[in-house]
Order: sequence, then structure tokens, then C-alpha cells
Amino acid sequence: MEPFACAIRITDRGRIKTGDTVLIIGGGTIGFACAFTAREMGASRVIISTRSEFHKQMVLRYGFEL
Repeated sequence: MEPFACAIRITDRGRIKTGDTVLIIGGGTIGFACAFTAREMGASRVIISTRSEFHKQMVLRYGFEL
């Protein structure tokens, strides 16, 4: 639950609203939690930047952008 608590705090402070584009640096647990939270808050584009090949596959699997 802690990663999602962090993600909610981060996205709330970022004032994400419907139609926003969000860039997340890092595809780890907190990065993905932020991505899912941003999507739920209405972001139309969520881009995750990562160097890990595994995380790149996960980004695409869950419908985010690289």
C-alpha cells in the first residue's frame, strides 16, 4: 500500500486533471503506481521513461507510452 500512498500524494501535489500529459521518470514500483494513479485521475497520456527492457515491456503491456 505504501507505493500507492506515495503515488496518490505525488499526483495530488501535481494537480493532475483530465486531459493532462504526465511524464514519469523511472519504471519501478512507485513509477508504475504513479502511472496508474495519474490515469485514474484523468491523464490522457502517461509516459514512463525507463532503461530497463523488462520495465519497457511492462509499460507497453499496461498501455502506457515510452
